[in-house]
Amino acid sequence: MIRVGDTFLEHYCGCSEAQGTRTQNGSQFSCTVAPQTHVIFMFDGSTLSHQIRSTGGTAFQSSHVVFSDAETKQPHSVYFDQAGTYTFDDPYQPQLQGRIVVR
Repeated sequence: MIRVGDTFLEHYCGCSEAQGTRTQNGSQFSCTVAPQTHVIFMFDGSTLSHQIRSTGGTAFQSSHVVFSDAETKQPHSVYFDQAGTYTFDDPYQPQLQGRIVVR
């Protein structure tokens, strides 16, 4: 699980990186998982809207827009079945950028 906040991305669980590690705006976030893994993005922003948007050549299904004032913030689940590096950003907060490394 990856927690998406207003100014950070956080390893919540499931990544090989240490749980609870936060990457602030402007720093590259990375989550390493094995093939055939579901990665869930949990939206926890209270001020800004968010969307996880796939970027780069190896794509995955981008999330819906999660508005900051939504009562229910549906998580976004992506299934990664093939090795590769999958990059993403948040168009509502472009400083939030990251990658999922599947190996």
